[in-house]
Amino acid sequence: MEREDPPLVVAAGRQIPEKRMDAIPAAIAVARGQLPQLRCVILGDGPDAELIKARTRELGLGQVVEWRGRVTPEDVSETIAAASCLVHPSEREGYGLVVVEAASLRTPSVLVEGPENAATELIEAGVN
Repeated sequence: MEREDPPLVVAAGRQIPEKRMDAIPAAIAVARGQLPQLRCVILGDGPDAELIKARTRELGLGQVVEWRGRVTPEDVSETIAAASCLVHPSEREGYGLVVVEAASLRTPSVLVEGPENAATELIEAGVN
């Protein structure tokens, strides 16, 4: 599958505090300073969903950040495969299956280092 143009960032996961998905709207706003055409798709649901949607609206990103909620595993794979990168700001991951899936689809991942984030061990700088 070809990468989307304009560039697309995808986030996939449960929307709970330790996943820090609420950081994504601000990160997209900053990144659009360098890549004005950048778009984002957020997959998944959870108790923080309304907070994240509110932050998206506050930043004027309603036309930039697309919410798909819960989707099929096939939709997750297709979306990650079309993305420029996966963004996964979780502070705590026991493994990071979505990072493995992104790597299997040749989609780079952007993670946050932390003492409880084992997903960072799956990343090799300059490779994935």
